[in-house]
Amino acid sequence: MTSNTLFMSPEESSRIQTTVLNGLRYRAEQIGRAKEHKDAKNLIEQAISTSLMQDISSAAFGLDESRKSKETMPAYGVGDPYLPCIKKLDDLEPMCIRDLRMEKHHRGFYLSLRRVSPVVILEASSWAVVQDKSSSNVERIELFLHKSRHWRDILDTASEFIVKEPYYTLNNNVESTIQVNHPSDLIVTEVSDDPESWRQDPYGISLHESPPPEAYKEKGNRALLKKRELTLAHFYYTQGLKLLSDSKSNKTLQNDLYRNRSYVNLKLQRFDEAKSDALSSITYDQEGDLKFLNAKAYSRAGLAAYGQSEFIQARAYFEQQARLQPDGQHAKLHMKRTDIRLREAAGGAYNMIRIVSSLAKTGGRPDAASFNGPTEVRPSPGAGRGLFASRDISPNEIIMCEKAFCVAWGHEPETFSALVCDTRKDAAFIVFPSGLHKAVVQKLLNNPSQVEKVLSLHGNYKGTGQKLIEADDVPVIDTFQVHDIVQRNAFGLGQQTQDEDISNASTGLWVRASYINHSCIPNAKKDFIGDLILFRATRGIAAREEITHIYDESSSYKLRQAAFRKTWDFECRCALCLVQKEESDTLQRMRNQAEEKANRFSESNDPAGASRVFDVPPPYTYPISPTQSSRFSFFKTLKSGFRPKPDPLVSALCHAAMRGDEQQVSGLISQGANVHGRNEDGNTPIKCAILHDQTGTSRLLLSMGATTNKLPPLFKAASVGSLNVCKMLLDSGEDVNEVSKSGELCFIEVVNKGNVSGVKFLLENGANPDASTLAGGSILAQAVKKDQVDIVLALIEHGADVNSHDIHGNSVLNIAIQTENAKMVKVLLEKGAQTKPTTILCTTILEYTINKKRLDILRQLVAAGVDLGFTDAQNQPIIIKVIRNPLLKTDDKLEVLGMLMDNGADHNATDITFGLPAICHAVEAASPEVVEELLIRGAETKVRMLGGQTMITYSIDVNHRNHVKSLLSHGADVNEVDGLNRTPLMLAILRLDFNMAKLFMDYGADPMADANESAIKFIKALKRRDFLEILGLTGEPQILHARGPTAGPSTTEVHVPDVPPPTYEVAAGKA
Repeated sequence: MTSNTLFMSPEESSRIQTTVLNGLRYRAEQIGRAKEHKDAKNLIEQAISTSLMQDISSAAFGLDESRKSKETMPAYGVGDPYLPCIKKLDDLEPMCIRDLRMEKHHRGFYLSLRRVSPVVILEASSWAVVQDKSSSNVERIELFLHKSRHWRDILDTASEFIVKEPYYTLNNNVESTIQVNHPSDLIVTEVSDDPESWRQDPYGISLHESPPPEAYKEKGNRALLKKRELTLAHFYYTQGLKLLSDSKSNKTLQNDLYRNRSYVNLKLQRFDEAKSDALSSITYDQEGDLKFLNAKAYSRAGLAAYGQSEFIQARAYFEQQARLQPDGQHAKLHMKRTDIRLREAAGGAYNMIRIVSSLAKTGGRPDAASFNGPTEVRPSPGAGRGLFASRDISPNEIIMCEKAFCVAWGHEPETFSALVCDTRKDAAFIVFPSGLHKAVVQKLLNNPSQVEKVLSLHGNYKGTGQKLIEADDVPVIDTFQVHDIVQRNAFGLGQQTQDEDISNASTGLWVRASYINHSCIPNAKKDFIGDLILFRATRGIAAREEITHIYDESSSYKLRQAAFRKTWDFECRCALCLVQKEESDTLQRMRNQAEEKANRFSESNDPAGASRVFDVPPPYTYPISPTQSSRFSFFKTLKSGFRPKPDPLVSALCHAAMRGDEQQVSGLISQGANVHGRNEDGNTPIKCAILHDQTGTSRLLLSMGATTNKLPPLFKAASVGSLNVCKMLLDSGEDVNEVSKSGELCFIEVVNKGNVSGVKFLLENGANPDASTLAGGSILAQAVKKDQVDIVLALIEHGADVNSHDIHGNSVLNIAIQTENAKMVKVLLEKGAQTKPTTILCTTILEYTINKKRLDILRQLVAAGVDLGFTDAQNQPIIIKVIRNPLLKTDDKLEVLGMLMDNGADHNATDITFGLPAICHAVEAASPEVVEELLIRGAETKVRMLGGQTMITYSIDVNHRNHVKSLLSHGADVNEVDGLNRTPLMLAILRLDFNMAKLFMDYGADPMADANESAIKFIKALKRRDFLEILGLTGEPQILHARGPTAGPSTTEVHVPDVPPPTYEVAAGKA
């Protein structure tokens, strides 16, 4: 069960509140203070080290893990909102970093910056170091909350950008920073797909000519087709179009850029620009290739309009596409789908069974239209605006059904909740759906036409008002204004997965539903079907009566009112609240006891075992504070529906069909048995006949008009393995390559069902093994995703392309690796799958298998000769990530490292940040077996640790004695002086470690070296004869052993004194 409670001690709550308020006070004291000079090298190194730690942590803990709930939540304060810049860049003056003043919004100015460090990506923010494009001054820039566009971090993609009217402040760590809270205040002027681009020319500006439009088109195509980088492709196409904005000579190139950008915009769900680009690419020439391109443009315009729920406009565009391609099927399918949406929007004619069954395939976002129903938005006395009935509404009638403007599902990676301290309300805490806030802002940025309907919703902070403002071709979105709108109007959808709780609660925003006000005695109830919200009348509603539903179902008057004030900022004065307000404490206690008794009864009794079922409305569900969610859903209500008592004739007909009794089947039908009826199990007669592989009764029922609902009879039979029926239907002329109403081969659904014998039968009789799904991926890829090994084998044996891809371009081998199916990987490799996948980088595959500890898959890849690649996407050596991975056992590390080095990985590889070789990381990670393995393979020993120590002196510092022996036995210089002017012998003496000092002497340590002078004086002062003897300082002759680089230490036993020697502090006179 989901946890909707956040447990926080009073001390912790007070600490966070104090931190937020102290931060506000301290920032107020800094107003107007001039920017202090920052050392560029130190600031960049801080960013590098923090970013590296993030990378190492990500590699260690595996970012590919499925999204889980968390025990911690980010916290931040709100309460000092400010307006975004509403001016165009041309109306602003340039400024420099040195001119920044603390806690000032530099109105009328802009900064032109270049990123000169890697990006540190945190859950609620990203930061990097930036430099003036005209000087060497540096400063930190931080994008708070709204830090990504199109699922890519903005700073990580951008190399150069402009900050309009920059806000200079202190972050939560009291570090000065240029903070960007409004995405429209940041203009990206240059992007790079090279993660190391920030290293180029860090203290100067490279001057280069702008490429021609043709080059931008090629760059965009390469980013789109080869790298699947939609953000980069959009940037390049846009740059090309800017260069052609005033040109009329190269109209063909301009149309190509518009058409390509339209496609990218569709993928990015930027429907406004997708439609505009598509229409801009249409030419007056309707012949030849241009006719085909115009049809493609109309198709994209139609899909964009469809995505915005502009179905009438979408149908008009699809009609134009059909006119240009009269024989094409896509336009007809699109028009058919659009007509269904128009019927839903006009009359609420929903096929709920189809919608519910589609939820798993659509990720909770079913393809459906909004139905406003008999409602209208009007002023509501004392409550702003409300939703009112435009006519009389009957009990249980659908009032309205709305598609969400935006939903953030708990299983999606960018969904998270945060603890927000609102200083406008005495630093009161609320749990806020920050992931939904981000998603709403992103959708508004992508689709400016939607801005005004969202900004018209209620929120305390009015921001830029309710009208769309655009500057530099970008909608100006006040994120603080959207914050308040989401806080006041969002709904919780209830727990969707086992791992969902308050930290990643599923939430959504429905615009029209947000106008429905609260009443503790409501006249409507709501349910969710994916991201559809549906309201039904709980009683008759008269025309012009306000529609209400319940926000909080608590029976306690005090708890309800507290929730209303905290989350929605109002006091309920309905009839129930007025009565309960006057109740005595005794009466309230009696009511609470009765409620607890009723709850215990309902929890201990299963309604499925009831002898009678009363037809009553299901319990209410309610919107959020994000700490709350609904327990019931319309999906569950549909599943638990009760069928009417079956017709005895139909039951008899089903039994006869199962037995294959054609005579009885014929007789029952002649007596009026319904061939479309259902028995007590919910099965039709034809389904019963097919399930029991009865060819005679199947043929008879089909001749009498019986139908199978979803699949044609041949494919229904194949999906359950009824091969005799399959043969009969095939002999009667059924087509194994029949296409469904949606335009997809029915054979694909049989593969989905997973019946091996049925799939093989259809393949043997001509079904296409290389068929593609309606979305575009191969059927083989689909079978691999479902772990259907036998079906995969059958498809390949009948000619399926073992190197085919899914709709995202992932090869089937990549998919098998991602699903961690070792058997499937083996099958695909044996059948000739490419060992150099083209879509997912090999380093990604390598890291994935290592982080998942799937060494069995890694062995198969190595045995098949896969080019593993030895660096990740940032050129960080994988060998170092393996060494630093705390989740791998030592034996597993050794096996992985062995495989990597046997296949060419460099045992002396160095990290890209500090230049430390692999063996230094092994020494630091306290892995003696790994150190030994690297040394055996020839790792260099004359290297330094990050602090300047040699590996031996570092091992002594951290007490890793096992490393010392390994290093010495493989030729490490026992007399090497480290960066702190220390030798191994010096440290052993000062630590009074007799056995280690003897070990160093056995390996040829020179006690008379200059660096050892202080240590020798120290041991002489202590008069430790045992030390003096091995050091040869007693005046007696000492036999020195010549040591080779591979010679071992002496095996002579040395007597250690029974009485412990004095400590270093005592000997040095510190006590």
